[in-house]
Amino acid sequence: GFGGLPGFLRAVDGAMEGRGLSRQAAAAGREGQVSVMSVHRSKGLEFPFCILAETNRQFNKRDLYAPVLFHQELGIGLSGRSEESNTLYPTVPQRAIRRRREKELLSEEMRVLYVALTRARQVMLITCAAQDPAALAERVAGALTEGRIDTTFLTKAACLSHWLLAAFLTHPDGGELRRLAGAGALPVRDAEGALVCAVAQAPAPAQGQDAPEVPPAAAPLPDLVERLQAAFDKQPPRAPLAQVPVKLSVSQIAKGEESTLLARPSFMYAEGLSAAERGTALHSFMQFADYAAARRDLEGEVERLVHKAFLLPETAAALPRGDIAAFLASPLARRMEGAQKVLREYAFITAVPAREVSDLGGELGEEPVMVQGIADCVLLEKDGAVLVDYKTDRVREEEELRRRYTAQLQLYRRALEPRLGVPVRRCVLYSFHLGREVEIF
Repeated sequence: GFGGLPGFLRAVDGAMEGRGLSRQAAAAGREGQVSVMSVHRSKGLEFPFCILAETNRQFNKRDLYAPVLFHQELGIGLSGRSEESNTLYPTVPQRAIRRRREKELLSEEMRVLYVALTRARQVMLITCAAQDPAALAERVAGALTEGRIDTTFLTKAACLSHWLLAAFLTHPDGGELRRLAGAGALPVRDAEGALVCAVAQAPAPAQGQDAPEVPPAAAPLPDLVERLQAAFDKQPPRAPLAQVPVKLSVSQIAKGEESTLLARPSFMYAEGLSAAERGTALHSFMQFADYAAARRDLEGEVERLVHKAFLLPETAAALPRGDIAAFLASPLARRMEGAQKVLREYAFITAVPAREVSDLGGELGEEPVMVQGIADCVLLEKDGAVLVDYKTDRVREEEELRRRYTAQLQLYRRALEPRLGVPVRRCVLYSFHLGREVEIF
């Protein structure tokens, strides 16, 4: 508004005639004028009196901790993701890019500070607000070694005031700051120009002064609240699929649980094996054993498996010899010897509609869900395949096993037939506790 409308029109006329508006003239103005501008905008200008405020404002390093960092020379650095905890962690390329970008950021901040400090012709006033000025000064003084600034401190500085205090504490006129920091013995360097340091406490509120009234919050608009609530409550059409795992195991579908693996260190087996671990040990024997050799010499075959590291000595000792011997004498073991091919621990992965593993229906129910599993044993014969699953459950009747595992074997059958290229004509369980086969279908 300076000069009113006539002054504005004259300035526009001068610009249209080609003289333009010089930044120096526009910024400096006449005597008594105050210009508020960024440090970048003040580059190339000079003023009699300058104020550099908020030197305690933190450097903005937020972008340095993004999951994806880019540098025009070093390339791209990505965060890694832990398979165990599903958390992100910094990789070596990302750390290298972060360090380079942080160095470049601090270099730019130093250049900006140099521009700010060289704008004043007569007086430069610098302000820094701190909760505890003495602690801040003491911290910076501790980074000075024999009056020199530690370069590590420069790279770890969080704001401009850290750099400025490091210089002011060793200035001949910085006695007030040295007393504040308790560093009176700090060496003083030669410096030109006068420095005036002062610590000003924020004024305390006058006693009896009423606290400023806080205006009441505006009442929300009912229509806006309703629209926002509806927007937040709206679910994407495929949102129910988020509740269905992308991949499941057959045991999760059939029993709602995962198999227990022998994952403990060997020294912990002194406490004894759990029932699930004993079952897993028996499955390991059934996977790697030579049945004909075991029928002739069971202990010798167990020792061979221990020597080959298929079994630990602790798990081998817990094998139910009697149950194994009963199996080796069973018709099922004889049938295995006569099969064209025997596939043990046959791993597979297949896809089933989401409706079979969840309550989803309609189009979402037809979305595929990956299912993985391992068939204990598959016998390939002339007219098809026989699926065998070993069970160590302590049950009294065969019907209990059928109730528990029919759904599991049906999934096995659906997954195996396309892979084997032959029909699965028979599915049986072999119960080590009952000592016999249990026909499923």
